[in-house]
Amino acid sequence: MKVRELYEILNDISPFNLQASWDNSGLNIGEWECEIERIYLALELTEEMVLGIPSDLGRDECGFALDSKGDSSASLANDDTSIILSNTGVMLSGRETSLKNLDSKDYSASLANDGINQKNSVNKKNIESKDTPKTQNNINTPKKTTLFITHHPLIFAPLKTLHTHLYPSNIIRACIKRDISLIAMHTNFDLTHLNNAFVKKLDLESLNLQYSHTQDFSIIYHANNILLENLVTYIALRMGLKHIRYSKATDNIQNIYITSGSNASSYNIAKRGDCIITGDIKYHDAMIAKSNGISFIEVGHFESECIFGSVLQEILQKLDIHAIIADSHNPFIIRSFYE
Repeated sequence: MKVRELYEILNDISPFNLQASWDNSGLNIGEWECEIERIYLALELTEEMVLGIPSDLGRDECGFALDSKGDSSASLANDDTSIILSNTGVMLSGRETSLKNLDSKDYSASLANDGINQKNSVNKKNIESKDTPKTQNNINTPKKTTLFITHHPLIFAPLKTLHTHLYPSNIIRACIKRDISLIAMHTNFDLTHLNNAFVKKLDLESLNLQYSHTQDFSIIYHANNILLENLVTYIALRMGLKHIRYSKATDNIQNIYITSGSNASSYNIAKRGDCIITGDIKYHDAMIAKSNGISFIEVGHFESECIFGSVLQEILQKLDIHAIIADSHNPFIIRSFYE
């Protein structure tokens, strides 16, 4: 399957035109006509993921092809025309001769004989190229690629420079060197799948709360005057959180606005007595919301979206498309000093 073909399938699953205006979902890195060898799913692409993928066509810093162990000299040793000087001897046409056992006369003769053999080999190749027609398959063999499908795009804003030791250029460089493609499914997938999966994970129905409607990126539930403290405890236990941040504006909650990832700005559509559950909340957003009578519960960006891989994998499996979930890690470490 080519990258373009899989992109069209993904577009049927979650149309890319649903993404927010500031988003950059879609093909971030790659070529449409590349043939996909394998597919990985991840919350986002990291340099560790890229470098951890085996590459049959990898190349070292000098541009020489690497073998499966990353050794360029092993690949060169199989080249009929290679001559490698080393500490142990001289590699002539793939065979090693000890410098101690090779005097200058024999060495010159060996080089001369190899020159004749190389010339005959070149002539033979020229004859074969004239007499043996090239097949269409050899001419138009599609380039192969490893495809990552991530939730977060690697590239958000247009790049004016590529500083290859800094993010995201360092990852882009690694992808290009290793023939890795990247498709992002971000806010479009939030709208069609991920927010619903996050709400399902919370299982608010077990608290006798009822779905109301969806507005913008928020899924809204009637809270039936549930106590905020009880809701906080339930969310922490349900998600297995050791720590949870929240801001309290009222004791009782009227409606709950739920968004995976980050959507603190939903306080613009919420009302006094409502509560917002999302991943990332800034200090000033919490201050503004609390002043307007709106509470916040922050579950963590990673924690609310880490299910992306499993959700998409299940969808692709139904289409007989095999995809491997790459191991995404939370960049934050939570450390407790006091119990």
